[in-house]
Amino acid sequence: MPSSPFTHVWRRLASVGYPRPFVKDAILPEWWEKGMGKTQAGYEMTIGILATRLGLTHESLRDEQSEPLFRDDAPVRFKLKNGTVSHEVSASQTFAVQVARLVLKGATSDTLVEVESASDVRERILSAGLPWIDLRALLEWSWSVGIPVIHVDCRKIKGRTMEAMAVRVDGRYAIVLSLNHKSPARLLFHLAHELGHIILGHLEQDGVIADEGIADGAEGDMTGQDTQELEANAFAVELLTGSAKKVYKLGAKSKTETLIKKAVEKGEKDRVLPASVVMLNTQYLREEMPHIKPWGRASKALRVLETGRPAREEINSTLCSRMRWSSLTEDQTEFLEELLQIDSEITIQTCRFSSTLTSFWSWQVWICYQTCARHLE
Repeated sequence: MPSSPFTHVWRRLASVGYPRPFVKDAILPEWWEKGMGKTQAGYEMTIGILATRLGLTHESLRDEQSEPLFRDDAPVRFKLKNGTVSHEVSASQTFAVQVARLVLKGATSDTLVEVESASDVRERILSAGLPWIDLRALLEWSWSVGIPVIHVDCRKIKGRTMEAMAVRVDGRYAIVLSLNHKSPARLLFHLAHELGHIILGHLEQDGVIADEGIADGAEGDMTGQDTQELEANAFAVELLTGSAKKVYKLGAKSKTETLIKKAVEKGEKDRVLPASVVMLNTQYLREEMPHIKPWGRASKALRVLETGRPAREEINSTLCSRMRWSSLTEDQTEFLEELLQIDSEITIQTCRFSSTLTSFWSWQVWICYQTCARHLE
């Protein structure tokens, strides 16, 4: 064995997009130590962990003279911001597929229900008595039909990154969101968009649609996108509002207070999350009045309207409550807990309790919005 057996490993992993800090902090288990390289068994175990969790072939990672090769787990179609499609394999996409594969192992295998349209999905969710569709409601529905949703932070991975991706492996679907934003409404649109890819049949075979950028009513741009992207966007708008052509015009230069008041009024009337109204208004302004810079006011409005927990916490807390942790090994459980910042022993009970109160809390949020609107009158 070489005097520093893992030196070549760190160097070659970095060359394909996995820097050493990311590998040591997010991939290797807590019990790992560099002294494991002093024995052949410890060295081989480390190589096996890294290859499995990072989506690399064992042979290429073991061979010091070889470039690490990504496993061909799921062919990728990388949708770029300018509407073009790349078949480039990225470290973040490959890693996200491995995480999705692991989550699917512990997720229920319910069959995707037959739905005729996004409005059909909307009606099924609202039939529970909810005032509108928010992130929690859509997460619960997605898990209930066998499509787990995961938020994976890929910022420390080098190379091309995606904001969201729809995955199909072994005939089962999962959604990975990686946009680093606290706003539940922004991630709600991304989730609805990826569900559109799945339900509209854009993934007929095992593979990945990785979206580098999605027009989400915030900073996105719908120009130049391909047909499937436009279809997925229309699906998302219809799911959240009831109409694929829904447009909100709340004023090009409305003050933040006025924007909030109008969003609450429109949301209550149309059964649309007020934060989603704000974002769709922002998208309209970006498309029709490109000289207007609406995102500053929209951000301020969202900070007032969105008082719950951040999007990533909502997404992965739902995962925590829905997973069948007994289906995973102890090492697999610890890996997901560390990566997703959850605790399956503590959080799961809280998540299960809170999920029974989804309808109650949604109505409380509605009351909060109404109170806010009255104060602004």
